[in-house]
Order: sequence, then C-alpha cells, then structure tokens
Amino acid sequence: MANLNDTNPIQSISVTSRLRWNLTWIALGIVVVVSLFPCDADANANSSKHRGADAGRDSAVNVEAKFEKNDPLRVGQPGDSEEIWLVSSRHVTCPSGKLEGLKYYRRSDNDWVTGSEKEFYASAKIPKLNVVFVHGNRTDFTWASRRGLQAHQNFVASQNPGVPTRYIIWSWPSDQAGGPVSDFRIKAQRASREGQLFGAFLAKIPNENRVSLLGYSYGSRIVLGGLQSLSGGSLLGERLSLPEAYEPPPLRVTLIAAAISSDSLNPQSTYGNAYPIMDRLLLLNNTADRALKLYKFLDRQRRISPMGRGIAGRSLLEDEGERVEQFDFAKTIGHKHGLSGYFCSPKIRRLLKQQLFWMDDDGAITETVDSRSASR
Repeated sequence: MANLNDTNPIQSISVTSRLRWNLTWIALGIVVVVSLFPCDADANANSSKHRGADAGRDSAVNVEAKFEKNDPLRVGQPGDSEEIWLVSSRHVTCPSGKLEGLKYYRRSDNDWVTGSEKEFYASAKIPKLNVVFVHGNRTDFTWASRRGLQAHQNFVASQNPGVPTRYIIWSWPSDQAGGPVSDFRIKAQRASREGQLFGAFLAKIPNENRVSLLGYSYGSRIVLGGLQSLSGGSLLGERLSLPEAYEPPPLRVTLIAAAISSDSLNPQSTYGNAYPIMDRLLLLNNTADRALKLYKFLDRQRRISPMGRGIAGRSLLEDEGERVEQFDFAKTIGHKHGLSGYFCSPKIRRLLKQQLFWMDDDGAITETVDSRSASR
C-alpha cells in the first residue's frame, strides 16, 4: 500500500520553484505599477490634501466647481504679453476628435476665470508662442493646476527672453482610479485615446504660430498621440478629420522622464508619423530613475525600455535622428521620478529656454518656419 505522505522530492522542488517564480512576477508587477504610475511622485505624496474622488464625470464636476471658487495657488501673475490658460478634458468620458466637453480657464488677477472655447481660439489668433504642458498620471484637477503653474514659473516665466507667450496647461482625468493594477490599465487606455482629442485641440491653433509641447512622464503618451493624429496618421485605428491640405504649426517637443516605449517613434510604430512633423525633439532622461528601470517588466514579451532612459532605433528615423537631442540627468536627479527635481538644474533650465523659445545656439530667436521643412 502506498504511503500517502511520500512525495517526489524533485517534483516538490519544481512546484515550489514555479510557485516562487509566479509570486515574484506578481509582486514585481504590483511594484512596477505603484512605482511608475504615480508619474508625479510629488502629487501622489500630497494626495491627502489635493485628491478628489476617483476619475469620472461627477468627480470632475465637483472638484472643478470648488476650484473655480477657491484657487489654492496664487503665483505667477502673467504680464501684458503673456496669457495662461488651463484646458480640462476631465468632463470628456470618451475622447475622440471632437472638442465638445472641454472646459477652459484663463488666469487673471492671480486667479482662474472660467472661459470658453470661443474665447480661447479668438485669443489663439493673436500671434504668440504657444507652450503646452501635459502632466503625468495620478494627478487630480487641483494638483494639475498647481504643478502646471510651477512648471510655468520655473521653465517659462523665469526664462522668457521677451517673447509674447500663451502658456496652456492640459489637464486630463488622471486621478487614481481603483487599485494600482486597474489604475494603470485605465490610464493606459485613456492616455492613448486622449491623444486624438489633444490632436484635435492643436489642429485649431493657427498654423502660423509656433507651438512648444512639454510632456512629463505619462503625459508623453498624450503629446505623441496628439502629433500622430495631427500628422494624419492612424491612432488606435482611427484618423483625425483634418481640413484639406492641412499643415500643422511649427512644433518643438520636449519629453521629461518619458514613460512610453523607447521605440514608439520608429516608422511603423505607434507614433511613427509624429517625428516627421517635429522641428526638434528634446529628451530629458534619467537612467537612475527607479520607476523607469521597472518599465520594461510591464511587457514581459518585449521587455522594451522607456524613452525616458533613451530613445531606441534612432537611426531608423527619417533623418537618422538628427533633430533629436537627449541628455541623461541621472547624477542630477537621482533615483526619484518626480518632476520637481527637474526644476532645480541650471543646465535643464538652459536647455529648456533654448528649446521652448526657439533659440539657436547663439541665443538668438529663430525665424518661424514650416514644421515640415526640417524633414525635407
């Protein structure tokens, strides 16, 4: 009679090893999502003060209603030649190429005033440099305003060489939604679809006005998605309806700690049509960023690293990546993923001044050119 307590030691070790391996992957997956997608670590740290309800239509209404009555941050009064706007897509439940549902706020007398689409695009007809900032994940409406104004103060207002500027904060529904894994899945889908809405928004800006796009972490996905749509390319199987013979405005793009696959700009890739319409691409990377180091584990098959650790396949781009500049700030920023670390570096500020204000190596402001001319 067989001893029911007997076990095959080899089989037991194999089962135990497989169990440990699976548990390791599960734990690692949770760590990756938690680490990488509070994309703004500072916003996450202040969530007890600034977080609204889970992302959704009702929470956006409630948070924005309070925001309109009491703005928590009073800095950076714009001058006569500068405008500050906040455009919110938090009421748009299913983003597409239509602009219905966007809300517009204008900075006035150190406070926010509710505006309209008509007012915004009437203002956009005035020749000014447009600088658009797109924040990362797990950032509620109030903190998006706060972080956007801090980025304005550090990267734009304090550096402006006298260029009339329209600064725009793009606020998308990135409040934490559920647990870390479900939150990541929801935001991945939302940020991808947000790209088409962002492209439709950019398409209405007069193309004689230069545009500088600044995307942080998960905001990089929205920026590149917008350019993919603006170029006439397909995004998630859909194309943006553009006027006949449409040409985009002159575009410069800056991505900070980009939490997006490093090969995303390669031809035939997700955003393969985005690079040809860029005048210049600046990547501010951090190879020491602990969150970005874990990015490759999100896709166990490809294990592709994020663009925030360096662009991949640069030689595959149409001009072999001549219009790409990238810098590694691992020694300056360290292992943290928060945006605030990038505020304090003189070199970063110098690079952004040149990039955002379309300056050449000698500090002179370049002439406005057709954004497609760089690829000809």
